[in-house]
Amino acid sequence: MTKSENEKKNIFHCKKCDYTCYKKSIFDKHLLTLKHRKVTNGDKKVSTQYTCECGKEFSYRQGLHRHKQKCSFIQDSDPNSNIVLSLLKDNNDFKNIIIQQQQDRVNLQKESLFQQEKIVELQSQLMTIVKNQTNVVNQTNITNYNNQRFNLNIFLNEECKDAMNIEDFIESLELEPSDIAETGRLGYVEGISRIFMNKLNQLDVYNRPLHCTDLKRETIYIKEDNKWEKDNDRKDKLQRIVEQVAEKNYEQLPMWQQQNPNHLVTNTQECEQFMEIACNVLGGGSDEETMRFRSRIMRNILKEITIDKT
Repeated sequence: MTKSENEKKNIFHCKKCDYTCYKKSIFDKHLLTLKHRKVTNGDKKVSTQYTCECGKEFSYRQGLHRHKQKCSFIQDSDPNSNIVLSLLKDNNDFKNIIIQQQQDRVNLQKESLFQQEKIVELQSQLMTIVKNQTNVVNQTNITNYNNQRFNLNIFLNEECKDAMNIEDFIESLELEPSDIAETGRLGYVEGISRIFMNKLNQLDVYNRPLHCTDLKRETIYIKEDNKWEKDNDRKDKLQRIVEQVAEKNYEQLPMWQQQNPNHLVTNTQECEQFMEIACNVLGGGSDEETMRFRSRIMRNILKEITIDKT
């Protein structure tokens, strides 16, 4: 067989491109050419994959999306779409209200914690202050003081021997949410004084756990651990008692909030009452103001427990 006959036997022909060659390697290269791929891929039509509810077909998702935004068939077939959108908007507004209320509650708790920390800090400062005073008195004053003390000893240790201990007095206080509400209405000074006075007035004079022997000098005796002791010039014990009563009053806040679920809903009576409580239950807005308030409370207590020596 001649070379010419052998070449005719191995003819490779591409009908699409009208291309002919005699070697398979060359023909394989032709199949990879851009010309061949364009010709062969041109016969392939992109299939329709996306169909609108109105029946119109699209080859690409983007085209279907743009069509749906203008399709009158979809808009007419969903008459409740506006209602759904309105409900979604209302639901979102409600979520925002809940989030804001939670944030307000957190802020109030942070403020209450801050006030308590300031109170503890102030107490620590008061306990570290040591005030030394030297009083020069004559013998006559000493004699009068001893006579007065003798009479006072009879009053405290004999006539008031069955008096309550101050710790039992504090423990016996049974406060209610209405007490913290009254503190909000009356203010810190009158609210805490009211709680103290109500309990004292339930006791006979001889059963009270504290007595004031000199209102001008603010001299006070307190029964603690079954014995009477004179408070110091700073009245540290009496200040601690006032603080304990105020804390028991503050502990009523969670119960009051449960009884008044709308206290965070603005423009309600419960909300206004809650703001009064929040402003007054912890005392003043500063350490100095809180100290002034407590001094006024102690003064009210001393007036109530001053001994009638007539």
